[in-house]
Amino acid sequence: MNTFLNTALSFPAALWSAVFAACVLGWLLVALGLLDSDGLDGALGAPLAWGPVWG
Repeated sequence: MNTFLNTALSFPAALWSAVFAACVLGWLLVALGLLDSDGLDGALGAPLAWGPVWG
């Protein structure tokens, strides 16, 4: 178990684990209805999704 934890918390794996944890947390918040899937659109001054570009 010690070898597993050392490997999981080492340099390359720790970065991907943090990204995975953020994705799971975001998914969980949307699934529970605490965060809207369109909640971040416009937060940075521009929409994150393209939407209807042609019309």
